[in-house]
Amino acid sequence: RLSFVTCKKSGNVLVIDSVLNIDEQDILQENIKDVTSTRSGIVESVEVLRGTALVKKGDAVNVGDVLIGAYMIGKNEEVYPTYVVGKVSIITQETFEYDFDSVSEELIKIAESTAKFNASGEVVSAKTEVNGNAVKVVVDVRIIIGN
Repeated sequence: RLSFVTCKKSGNVLVIDSVLNIDEQDILQENIKDVTSTRSGIVESVEVLRGTALVKKGDAVNVGDVLIGAYMIGKNEEVYPTYVVGKVSIITQETFEYDFDSVSEELIKIAESTAKFNASGEVVSAKTEVNGNAVKVVVDVRIIIGN
């Protein structure tokens, strides 16, 4: 019900200045929803400011898994719905395959560069395999889900 709050500490006195929200609209309530995974991978980190983390670092997640629940647990284990403020970093893999008439060091570098460019997130690492005239590049990608 507050639209603005500031806190100032002066010595051993805490001064709180707050402004009541005149509008009764509760826009945030419309956005109450869980944060779900859009990709499969391994959780690298979880940062939750509001909501309940349902995964931890090192957990394997699949598409559709709930990462942050849109609720908080209060005293006496009471559950309160809330909007989510948080993000989860997931390391996932993407595979790119290229076929060439003949493979050279230059074409391998081009395949690696192209794979990294086409990856859908921040590239963490890449592994390249050459099998005959086929070049396979497996890219580990960091994606951030949440807000």
